[in-house]
Amino acid sequence: MIKFEFNYNGKELIDKKNEATLLEVAQDICNKAGVELGSTSFLNSDKKVSVYDNTVTAREYISYIAESAGCFACIDREGKLCFREFGQDETEISLEMFGEYKWGEEFKISKVSYEDGVRSFKFGDDTRNNLWINQENMYIVDEDQVQKIYNKIKDLTVNTFEGKVIIDPAIDIGDKIVINGKNVIYQGEMSLEGRFIAQISSKIQIKQKEETTVKKESQKVINRLVQSRINQAEGKIEQLVEETTEYSKKITQVEQTVDGISQKVENIQDFTKEKEQIENLYIDDIAGGEGYLLDFIIFGNTELFKTKDITICASENKRGYGDSISLFLEDGNELLTEDNKQILIKHEIQYIKALKITLDDYLRNFVYEGNEYCDTLEIKQDGTIKIIKRIGVDDEGNLYLLEKENEIILKDKIVLPSQKESGTYYFIKEIQGIKYYAKYITKNDYSDAFLTELELGTKLEQNAEYIRVAWNQISQYIQMEGIEGKATLNIYDKENNILVSLNQNGENFYNSENKRIGYIGIVRGEEQDTLAFVMDVDWENGNEGKSMAWGYNDKNGKFLPIFHLVGSYGSESGEYGGKLVIEGELSTEIINVINQLNFVNYGELIWNDGKTAIAMGNSFRDVSREVLCFKTEDGLEFKDVNKTFLSMYDNTIWIASPFWVGKEGNTSDTGWTGYPMIGVNDNNSYYCQWSGNQLYFYVDGTQAGWISDKRLKKDFKEIDDDFLKAIDELKIQQFKADNRNGLISFGIIAQDLEKSFKKYNINPSNYEILQKIQYKLNEKELYYTVEYTQFLILKQLASERKIQKLQEKDIEKDKTIQDLLKRIERLEEKS
Repeated sequence: MIKFEFNYNGKELIDKKNEATLLEVAQDICNKAGVELGSTSFLNSDKKVSVYDNTVTAREYISYIAESAGCFACIDREGKLCFREFGQDETEISLEMFGEYKWGEEFKISKVSYEDGVRSFKFGDDTRNNLWINQENMYIVDEDQVQKIYNKIKDLTVNTFEGKVIIDPAIDIGDKIVINGKNVIYQGEMSLEGRFIAQISSKIQIKQKEETTVKKESQKVINRLVQSRINQAEGKIEQLVEETTEYSKKITQVEQTVDGISQKVENIQDFTKEKEQIENLYIDDIAGGEGYLLDFIIFGNTELFKTKDITICASENKRGYGDSISLFLEDGNELLTEDNKQILIKHEIQYIKALKITLDDYLRNFVYEGNEYCDTLEIKQDGTIKIIKRIGVDDEGNLYLLEKENEIILKDKIVLPSQKESGTYYFIKEIQGIKYYAKYITKNDYSDAFLTELELGTKLEQNAEYIRVAWNQISQYIQMEGIEGKATLNIYDKENNILVSLNQNGENFYNSENKRIGYIGIVRGEEQDTLAFVMDVDWENGNEGKSMAWGYNDKNGKFLPIFHLVGSYGSESGEYGGKLVIEGELSTEIINVINQLNFVNYGELIWNDGKTAIAMGNSFRDVSREVLCFKTEDGLEFKDVNKTFLSMYDNTIWIASPFWVGKEGNTSDTGWTGYPMIGVNDNNSYYCQWSGNQLYFYVDGTQAGWISDKRLKKDFKEIDDDFLKAIDELKIQQFKADNRNGLISFGIIAQDLEKSFKKYNINPSNYEILQKIQYKLNEKELYYTVEYTQFLILKQLASERKIQKLQEKDIEKDKTIQDLLKRIERLEEKS
């Protein structure tokens, strides 16, 4: 098998037909290894695969194929690769022939299992040993394959055995040796010492399930290719790593020459997926919005289609909710009309969308020459409904395959919706058990748009003059280089024009003619350096009025200034560069003034809602550091208008008295960073923080949620049985809670829990499971609440201990039965 110690690349074989059988893979490996394949027929040899990974050795691939065949691989006496069954040939050797020997355990396979984190295939029972198939085996295709393995090796019984014996040289590895009626699979070494002596070491070890199952993508998913090439004549080294999955393609390419290094990384993501399902087609990861099913197909079935009137449904719930709903009042009485007739709501109201249509004929299926053909009803993304007829019926009712498909486009249309949050069921209401197919777009993390495919990538070039980086199909690129003796980072367009340049002095901006128009950076002075936003003097000298402006672009791309400088250049400019002009009105919720605010002319302070809050004139001028106090034109203080509704102290804006929002940064009270809140009555500080995937809630700086870290726990003890007895006596009921809008809930009664705890001398107030809360803010009465996480922990433990006691009783019974059987045997021997 040493010839198979090389990395096997199956890309060339797979690319021919996008798939290959396991027999074709085995033959291709043997061709590359220079070994003849001796087994041209073996279990599951016809299974088709489309996966390859050239970082895996050919020997490992051979082991995958052998495992799929329910046998083992070896080189036979003619030098051919063979897949041999365990115990294919049988030889009997008496135990007396062994000088020294040692027996071990007996193994009998009663179950075969395979799990890869996505799929789980299990056949047999747990009466004896369970054989786990290697979860890394990329050639396990489907459930049928595992069932065939089980059918082949079930009840295989072997024993662990070690010993040395004279042996027939015709015995091969894997043959069955029967020693005193016990089966041993021959493993070991054979040597010629005048006679053939074999050291048999048959150690049987059933592979156990991995403690941690790593989720791996299904077969048909991962194809990997790694290549490296050195061209001495051209002075070039090339490396390529490629991985292709069902929905993506990743490429990393590195090229090195004497002039420089070039690297390229690409990632092409396909956001379309396919799903096929019987009865109800359920999709839960579809992109949100109406109509992002690209194709929805309903397959015909001759046995099941008994009606031509069908309803196409998209629903939050799968089928099975009945044709109507009866309504009842809160007191349990049925809701009736004035003439005492029952009020019914049609089931269609539960559907997100439904359309009833009438077909010209039934949708059928037909098996012809081993292949199944189906009539189909197909719905396209725009709602178009097509009937594709592939099967005909003769005058005697016999089915036959049409020479040409017949396509019928219906007048009706239905755009099937999707639900991003909860998922959607799609089905035909009147017919159960038929097969559905959908092709749809999934959400993506790259864009808000619904994409079928997205190509991402980066390219890096490095030589003696510069380092250039480009990415994600953008026509611009970044180049790091030296210009005028300065380390410079430039952004170029596809015409190699500089758009932005960054160096030690700041950031430079260029127009479409590749001419600098200004920069943000350091202006060097004799006494001090200044950080400034500077425009070049000779830029558009004819437009002196608005040479520097701040604003935004509207939806048409037109620039709209918010404020700008006038007199910046030319004859009207002064020593400090002109005046600041604000376009329109100044609108703000709050103005923070440190020393003094003077309004030369009468004006108004406008809130964001457009209402005039304060009229101001010369009287509005004296503001202190600590308290911001507005005065109106007639001298009244603003805080007197709404009874201290708004006041500012130091870094805090107070809105009424119970609620405040601190300034971002460290507050004087807590030292937190963020926006804390102060409780109405208890004066505690509350603070929320979103980590990106979880919301944390803090009280006085301490996290208030569940903790599991051992460092934050103490006083560990085993849970006493009295807690479990108390929990086990509680009755779980259904009820309607006052704050659940009439919906039915399930749970226990807090008072029952308190009573049960006290029965076993447990003080409920010492435990987190039972607490009292203020149900309404304006009421002082307290009510019970149950922490169901604590309850379920105890309930689960109680169930586990019950099961454990039952198992112990069963073991004791089994032991008693065994003792009785032995006593009967001894009595029978005496008689």
